[in-house]
Amino acid sequence: MTPHVMAEIRSEQGQVVRTYQPTVWLRPTSAATAGQVTQLMVGVVQGGTASNVALPGVQVAAKTGTAQTVGNALDNNWLVAFAPAAHPTIAVAVVVPAQPGLGSNPTGSATAGPIARAVLAAALGVKGS
Repeated sequence: MTPHVMAEIRSEQGQVVRTYQPTVWLRPTSAATAGQVTQLMVGVVQGGTASNVALPGVQVAAKTGTAQTVGNALDNNWLVAFAPAAHPTIAVAVVVPAQPGLGSNPTGSATAGPIARAVLAAALGVKGS
């Protein structure tokens, strides 16, 4: 959407004079590409590195990551997710910085996954998660 800083203009008496109407600015990707990426992210939850983010009765899409930092043994672990995958109502990004790396094997799924899952479950009202 086109960036803006106002929602409306009001007169001295408080009457709405003009309301901002959002307009499309740019399209980052096609609907077909977004659909393909979504299905790949669903696969990451259904049988990949983010399987610990799955919620009962809700199709979750997620991507995990571990960013190795230069010059030290600490990794930044992350996970992004959205749900329900077909018509998202929530998106979450979790970054857990400065985790021991180089052999101790923490991953975005292991450290950020449980946090993301808890946020998704709470936002969607999924019980018993």
